[in-house]
Amino acid sequence: MNNLYYIINQIKKITLEHKLINRFTEGDIYTNLNEEKDKLYPTVNLTIDTVLVNGDYQTINGYLYYIDRLLDDESNKIEI
Repeated sequence: MNNLYYIINQIKKITLEHKLINRFTEGDIYTNLNEEKDKLYPTVNLTIDTVLVNGDYQTINGYLYYIDRLLDDESNKIEI
């Protein structure tokens, strides 16, 4: 599983280096969106679905979500 942690950290590092991303979260997307008090948008969420180990190989299935919100005045409509 050390490889999985390395991959997650690399994705997090690349994501947070982007000047338009404010936050990176891991875990269930719906739980993270519903429980976060400080919603910093845009955000990226990584959800790992399954990790299968077959001998020397690991198969990792996951989803990388980019989440942003439309401002009330819709001034960021084109960016989203």
